[in-house]
Amino acid sequence: TPSSPINPAADFQRPAILRRLNNGMKVHCANAGIERQRGALRLVAGGGRNWEVSAGKKKSSLAIGCRTMQEGGSFLEWSREQVELFCVDHLIMVEIAANEENMVMDLQFPTCEVAGLNGVECVLQVLREVMVSYNWEEDALLRAKSSFKQAYKGQLKSLEGASEEKLVSTLTQGDVRFQTVTLEDIENVKLEDAKQSVMSQLTPSNIEISMVGDFGDQFEETVDLIYKYLGSIPEDTNSKYVDDAVKVSDEGARVPVAKLGEHVHLELEDPDPRAVAYVAGKCPNKWGFIGAEDAKIQHICEIDKIDEGRRSHPFFGAACLLLITEIINRRLFSIVREQKQLTYDANFSLTNFE
Repeated sequence: TPSSPINPAADFQRPAILRRLNNGMKVHCANAGIERQRGALRLVAGGGRNWEVSAGKKKSSLAIGCRTMQEGGSFLEWSREQVELFCVDHLIMVEIAANEENMVMDLQFPTCEVAGLNGVECVLQVLREVMVSYNWEEDALLRAKSSFKQAYKGQLKSLEGASEEKLVSTLTQGDVRFQTVTLEDIENVKLEDAKQSVMSQLTPSNIEISMVGDFGDQFEETVDLIYKYLGSIPEDTNSKYVDDAVKVSDEGARVPVAKLGEHVHLELEDPDPRAVAYVAGKCPNKWGFIGAEDAKIQHICEIDKIDEGRRSHPFFGAACLLLITEIINRRLFSIVREQKQLTYDANFSLTNFE
């Protein structure tokens, strides 16, 4: 945080560091040999699709902008094909997306030398240029829009997808942050809208970077490369895209939940005689956290003290939900297909938000 004390380099904790660079960027780097000669880097820029609402941006401009950046890849004088070939040759994978709260870039890379170059240095070079010198192209926007159109049509053709879309839309009173990007929004977003939404979030002070990999004895060198490529990014990078005159609304941070009662019944037009059911209740989110004040959770922990360490793990709740999903799906398949000899498609899934 801005109020955190600035510790001297001698106080760095190895083999992991958690530091705020001079340009305001927050960086976490850890040495972990879970997967040999591989590493993962995640860039998180605060705002996400919530920023579209709170800052008055055009609907779905950030979601489409992230996909446009994914479909493009050109920076400086290098074309998209050249950058893509560089990433393929050096085994670098890049995924850019936006959720309700953040814009996220995930990069997978080798921690060893590939094609005569250091894999860590290669991925940091790519990340730096995407932030500083990215070239926005109309053809990338067209490909991004085509992808969203296919996703929207596929969502409406799916019984589960269309039902979930209508249910979430009803419960949130049409909040676009939790819905599939519509055809109308796709057509309304221009290249400048997408560029403005994405680049306004890629300011150094708004970015957190987590980097974990099998760095081995080269951890010190990896930290130096972070300072070289990320620490040298100017503090005012992309500040021209941030409109200080725009007043950020607190309403954007709230979800307008509709008060429809305990049971909700919705009619969905469907040519086939099918049905879908949704059951809602308190459960861990994507990261496994649930309210500690819950009496049932406390009761379970009290009667099973031996398993307390495992139950306190942040991913315990999410792992349990995955197991429940697998067990119920297998049971459904056994009953519907094997016992009743029906050809129906029956499946069970859980929706976990951040």
